Amino acid sequence: MRNLLHFTTAISLLIFPSSILVLYAVDGFVVGLSVLIGIACFFLDVRQGVKLSTEEKIFFLSVSPLFFTAVLTSYVTQSDLARGDRFLSFVLIIPIYLLFRRVGQQSAMTWLGVTAGAFIALAVGIYQVFGPDSLPRATGVVHPIIFGDLSLMMGMLSLAGIMWFLSLGKWALVIPVIGLVCGLLASALSLSRGGWIAIPVIMLVYTLFFSNYLSIKKLGIAASLILLALSAIYFAPQTEVQKRLDSTLVNLQRYMKSENVNDSARSTSIGSRFEMWRSAWSMYLDNPVLGGGWGEFKKYTRELIKQGKVNKNAGRYYHAHNEYLSVMAKGGTVNLVSFLMLLLVPAFLFIRKVKSPSNEAASSFVLGGLVLIAGFASFALSEAIFERSRPVIFFAFYLAVFMAGALRDTKVWAKVTS
Repeated sequence: MRNLLHFTTAISLLIFPSSILVLYAVDGFVVGLSVLIGIACFFLDVRQGVKLSTEEKIFFLSVSPLFFTAVLTSYVTQSDLARGDRFLSFVLIIPIYLLFRRVGQQSAMTWLGVTAGAFIALAVGIYQVFGPDSLPRATGVVHPIIFGDLSLMMGMLSLAGIMWFLSLGKWALVIPVIGLVCGLLASALSLSRGGWIAIPVIMLVYTLFFSNYLSIKKLGIAASLILLALSAIYFAPQTEVQKRLDSTLVNLQRYMKSENVNDSARSTSIGSRFEMWRSAWSMYLDNPVLGGGWGEFKKYTRELIKQGKVNKNAGRYYHAHNEYLSVMAKGGTVNLVSFLMLLLVPAFLFIRKVKSPSNEAASSFVLGGLVLIAGFASFALSEAIFERSRPVIFFAFYLAVFMAGALRDTKVWAKVTS
């Protein structure tokens, strides 16, 4: 039984990130299988008398409410749950956590998996953009924004495994660095800009974390190398990053100067986002407690368009291109509190483990968890990232994996599994 669990989780950790952007159905199969086995682990834990720690209870209570409050507010407001059904994935964190808690810290497959995922994302991106089809943006089998965000996240998570890679020898340091560069390049080829706001946030997480292990000089060298890589990607004409960022600044300036709701500056990618944010804020103010309904955003925005309050281009979308505003508009303060719990409580649990991990492997999982939360919290500023199927599954799966690795008491589980 134990060997079967190790084999199943090892394969899952290896193929999940490598498939999520480039294949259909595989990611869902991996998560579904993990959930089923995790439920079996729950009954096995009960039989063996394994109890939840206080931290685990807090963790479970933090990830569950968003789905249930979304259902509640939809019921009360008599509106369609719509994309709020994606939040069920957060409830599934619990059985996935129980599976990986029992199996243990599979460092090799975790860090090799995300590194391989970043590499494959870049390979597919290069083929799509420079291959025979010559697509304008790398997409894999998903939307370009999702491709860009998850590629960037896998690259950043590759670097989180640096301590495990170093255990193989100093030569292995190059592997997570390559993973980081692959993730950044793949994200650049998607031409998605919003996700790049996560880079300085995640770099701050790395700086604060490694300040416990490295001297200021070494931190400075590492930061310089990363900035050099980012500069190379920015100035390389093939990535078009400089062109896209310059366009963003121009469109932002045009929007700030526009006074007419029908101005073309309000129908650009940047302008449309600001118009959707205005609509979401208005929807929230109309229903601050329970929101206006998860399936009502597009209808509400189109009403504002008829009234001449927002640009007509904003009426194309079912969300506000900002998860915080989307949650507020659709589910009100009730859902906003649940959403913030989902991000902040696990982050707090990880932070508590920064200086007192149960072992060296746990330290890497703590860092991975903080990077994951910081990245998705940043992605949520420019995209309704948790209302997209693959990103929400990715977040849920890895939050369970990293938390299981961070909280697992190796002494207790050595007795249980012996």
